[in-house]
Amino acid sequence: MQAWGVPKRAWSGIVGMSVVGIGLTAACSLVLPSDELQCASNDDCGARGPAFAGSVCINSVCQTEPKWGCLANVKPPPERDPSIKVTYSIPLMDFLSYAPLAGIEARGCAQAQVDCTSPLFGPTVSGTDGTVSLQMDYGFDGYVELKDPNATGVGGGGGSGGAGALSGYATALLAMNPPPSGDAVSPPVPMLPLGIIGQLLEQAPEHIPGQGHVLVQVRDCQDNSAAGISFTATGAEKATVFYIRGQGSTTDVKDTDASGIGGLLYVNTGTVVVTGKRSDTGQTIGEVSLSVRPDTASYAVLVPSQVHTTP
Repeated sequence: MQAWGVPKRAWSGIVGMSVVGIGLTAACSLVLPSDELQCASNDDCGARGPAFAGSVCINSVCQTEPKWGCLANVKPPPERDPSIKVTYSIPLMDFLSYAPLAGIEARGCAQAQVDCTSPLFGPTVSGTDGTVSLQMDYGFDGYVELKDPNATGVGGGGGSGGAGALSGYATALLAMNPPPSGDAVSPPVPMLPLGIIGQLLEQAPEHIPGQGHVLVQVRDCQDNSAAGISFTATGAEKATVFYIRGQGSTTDVKDTDASGIGGLLYVNTGTVVVTGKRSDTGQTIGEVSLSVRPDTASYAVLVPSQVHTTP
């Protein structure tokens, strides 16, 4: 099912964090004696055993694929240190027009506190240029709540109420993944008009009240958006998985395209873990935890992490 026009330029900015920040290091190629032909195809490499998982056949030799070569050497994210503060700036823009959004309130929240009744920092309001700058702990691994104080009809974001009842932007929860290890400026984060969420939900076979929605972009070891990744998630038994294709989204494909973007509609509220797997090999490349609220959009970047496994 094809629906929901998507401006890729906006979505490419949702990442907000760089893979470089978690210290990914490419692994060396897996090489046997040069007089032995190791493979004729990628399948031959996989058949050689776990040590060759994810390798590709190049000139009859099984070698580590550059964009996933870091999986065996991913460094852990920085540990949180409240004694060190960093400045993290997030430019906010309209999902459709790319216009900067002033007046959006941002608060820092602990991941375990989905309702953010006790914010850790903020609120701070975005300026006329759409940028909100937050002081946070080094290694902060919670999320940033981005809220339009003038939004109306938020409860209708799940499909109840007509389009005329909706105004403003859906609350967004931006997972800090990987946690910041220094001052940084996020690429622009596109806020979804409430009416757009309604269009997106038309892809789901049924409306499930009280659920949230997740949008993810995958980055590879070279900090590029990654194609060929499929998503699964905890708390997503009734979720509808979608992926970007061209200028729209669809539920008729099984993995990401070159944009690296996909998501899940109607996910259980609370803490949700999204896992990314290579559709060609089944290899897990990483996972990310997100806080999910009813009728909100939770955003995250999924980067290579230490949970990688092979089928």
